[in-house]
Amino acid sequence: MKFSVDMKPAIKKKQAPQKPASNNKLLIWIILGVALLFTLVFRLRMLNLPLERDEGEYAYIASLILDGDSPFSAYNYKIPGVSFIYSFFMIFFGQGIAGVKAGLMVICLLNVWLFYKAFSRFIPSLAAAIGALFFSVMMSDFSVLGNAAHATHYVNLFSLLALYFAGKWITKPAPLLFLAGGAMAGLTFCMKQPAGLLIPFFGLLVFVPYLKGFLKQWKKVLLSSLLFVAGVALPLGLLALVVTLYNDWERFINWTFIYPSQYASLLSFEQGVGVFKMMFPMIVGAFTAWWIAALAGFIFFAREKSISSTTRWILGGFALFTFLTVVPGYYFRNHYFIVFLPVVAAFAGYSIFWVREKLSKMMGNLGGILGLAVLFLVFLFPVQSRSKLYFSMRPEKISREIYRGNPFADSKQVADFIKRQAKDNDQLAVFGSEAQMYYYSGLKAATGYMFTYEMVKKQPFAEKMQLEMIHEIEASKPRFYIFSNVNTSWLVEPGSPDTIFKWMDASIVENYLPIGVVDILDTRSVFIQDSTVLTYKPQSKNVMWIFKRKN
Repeated sequence: MKFSVDMKPAIKKKQAPQKPASNNKLLIWIILGVALLFTLVFRLRMLNLPLERDEGEYAYIASLILDGDSPFSAYNYKIPGVSFIYSFFMIFFGQGIAGVKAGLMVICLLNVWLFYKAFSRFIPSLAAAIGALFFSVMMSDFSVLGNAAHATHYVNLFSLLALYFAGKWITKPAPLLFLAGGAMAGLTFCMKQPAGLLIPFFGLLVFVPYLKGFLKQWKKVLLSSLLFVAGVALPLGLLALVVTLYNDWERFINWTFIYPSQYASLLSFEQGVGVFKMMFPMIVGAFTAWWIAALAGFIFFAREKSISSTTRWILGGFALFTFLTVVPGYYFRNHYFIVFLPVVAAFAGYSIFWVREKLSKMMGNLGGILGLAVLFLVFLFPVQSRSKLYFSMRPEKISREIYRGNPFADSKQVADFIKRQAKDNDQLAVFGSEAQMYYYSGLKAATGYMFTYEMVKKQPFAEKMQLEMIHEIEASKPRFYIFSNVNTSWLVEPGSPDTIFKWMDASIVENYLPIGVVDILDTRSVFIQDSTVLTYKPQSKNVMWIFKRKN
């Protein structure tokens, strides 16, 4: 049975990793089957889970792409790689909530399988299968907002592919492997800029096959390096072509590089440490035992003599670089950690494998059975504690439960209310960070600003952004306004400009009438429409107002 990929003999003899013993094959397939089945069942249940604001942004931009419009006409800090994938799946699954979630389901199923294929190049196949089981649950959980189609799921797709190709070229170098691995590494950046930190990591792995006799093989090293760089350049070149075709270089540079550099420097290191201390317990959540198992697995892995030092450095490096993708800006948001979860799950899987191996050596078949019992108990407790969320609670109720105070569960109803009154070419302006309203309503945005967070921060471009949004809305004269008077839709920083609020108040009074209000209570909401809106007094602080132009 393969216990590790020993890089030294693999490099010298160019042999493929040893296959797992036949008595483990069935167990591996059973565990992988459970991991894939959980992912499938969970994602099918989440097909109608209301979109949150990030998903709404990606989906709206995807709809622009499908309509032939520039993805850069909607302003955001992210490269539109994820939106292009959204648009691809929308062609097959439709432009609705289910279309977005079905695409995510496909990605997550692929990620579980790729997890196994990639990590089985470096750890025993059974350990990789157990890790895939942990990963299938952890990446789906609400503690990391894994229910939503965030960019981090798509980063995992390409980082796992890159790791798989690297595992193959380490044991048997081939030109296409370096080219493909580079392309996958480049695509991680196209999904989310901080994931570009993975590119130098995979670049370093190009040298691993040539560690012995490095200088004598300099031509091979140079060729392999050039192929990897060419692979990285492929998606980046395609991105440059897209920007050129839409003639949006100035906007692209501003929004994906200049503005984010300001956003990423708002918090100090000390503040970042405070944010991490606050967020990390939420990330671990119900999975404390799994994180402890991962730490134990890392220690077992580092101390295992049968594992080559090269293998240790590779997985240790992957752990370091995936964690570094979480760090930029020091915001440590829940879904950022999804990129780090493959390593956590892999080491957790290795720890269970290690315990089972030790028990088997001491007690024979009984030890193997006890090892499976350990896996069952460690796996079952967190899943059972969250079984209601996973398997029975209605999607709308889940949305209200995990996004308390946010308007996500009500957004589709509000958008349908607007659509019934809208005419051709009507436009919508949303004050607040609720991009899902544009996607649901099907109305063109009266401004490129999908989110308003950046303009209410104490940063150099805040006033400029507010004035630009005002100018765009005044020029468009949208028929409908939505004001999301919800704290999490703005996150106003004290001392930031308030021009947008003063202008909005005056504009609404002069040009608009209220036609609806959503009062967002703790686990339910009240939607008041038409004439009764004028006399309704909201019961909560989180309210969404709908306005219609007078003339």
